[in-house]
Parts: sequence; structure tokens; C-alpha cells
Amino acid sequence: MITFLIGLLILLAGYLTYSKYIEKQFGPEDRKMPCETLYNGVDYVPLSARRNEFINILNIAGMFYIFIISSFIFNAKIGFNLSLNISEILAVIVMAISLWAIMRKCRNYEGE
Repeated sequence: MITFLIGLLILLAGYLTYSKYIEKQFGPEDRKMPCETLYNGVDYVPLSARRNEFINILNIAGMFYIFIISSFIFNAKIGFNLSLNISEILAVIVMAISLWAIMRKCRNYEGE
């Protein structure tokens, strides 16, 4: 568990430092976004910051499920014991809670 937390801290530190480095190297562009220049009401539509963040969270949550399921399949193929340890039980609980939160958010966004 300590290795996992250290890995998260390294990931967060890398994200914060590398993003500042890239911003200094390239800087933000002044050109218009494709949703402004190619707006057609279907494919190219500007999104609010809230909705954009929601889509990012959905992508991250989707990868979490794929990672957990693939680890179960990999363990089964190489013959490891499939009994759940505490980290896998916590992962399943987090998956269930995140799925509930995502479904709740989806209902909130249907009205927008």
C-alpha cells in the first residue's frame, strides 16, 4: 500500500512540474478552437468547463474498470489464487461507488 501511495505522489508531482514546463516551452495558443471555427451543432460544439471535466472523469473511471478486470484475467491465466485480498476488495468497492456516482451525474447532465 505504501508503494501505491508513493506512486500516486510521484504521479502528482510529475503532473504539476511537467505541465508547468510544457506551458513555459510552448505557451497557450491564441488561435480559435475547432468548436468555434467548425461549429455545426453536432460534432463541433463548445462545452462548459464542468461538462468537459465530467468527460475526463468518465474516461479515467472507464480505464480503472479495464485495469481491474484485466488483472483478474491475467492472474487466472498464470495460475494465481483468485481469492480477493484487501486491496482488491477495496478496488471493487471503489468501482461500485464510482459507478454509482457516474450514473447519478449522467442523470444530472441529461437535462443540459
